[in-house]
Amino acid sequence: MKNKLFYLKIFFGIFFLLALVNPLSQRALGQFASEAHFIEIKSQKFNLELAKSRAEWMKGLMFRRKLAPRAGMLFISDHEEPRAFWMKNTLIPLDMVFISKDRRVINIVANAKPLTLEARRSKKPAMYVLEINGGVAKEIGLNPGDQIRFLFDQKKKK
Repeated sequence: MKNKLFYLKIFFGIFFLLALVNPLSQRALGQFASEAHFIEIKSQKFNLELAKSRAEWMKGLMFRRKLAPRAGMLFISDHEEPRAFWMKNTLIPLDMVFISKDRRVINIVANAKPLTLEARRSKKPAMYVLEINGGVAKEIGLNPGDQIRFLFDQKKKK
């Protein structure tokens, strides 16, 4: 049992270090820097926070007790690669939507269980990862292959 725990710690230590050395380029973030952050999925508009820095990537939606119904966080990279996310210190269930460079859904991890270290992975290389409330992907009928539209010219309505 101690060996399993040791290897688990090593695995997540390496995972953490790799996440830190994978900086997001200014080129990747530049198109998102000064605009309102909305996406459209299945005619549903979502208001997003963007994970722009290494610290934001590492924290994600940790420690949140709730998330607005049509809100989420978009993790942006400057290239496609296999992605893996965990739910450490995340208090609410989330749907993780892995998205390709051409903004098509690769796969969805539905209702990821909070407070777990299990790696949730993309089935193919992904450039974006969207986290939304658990169950929302199913509720709106989101499926692999669906197109995600980025709507960054619109202003947030009060």
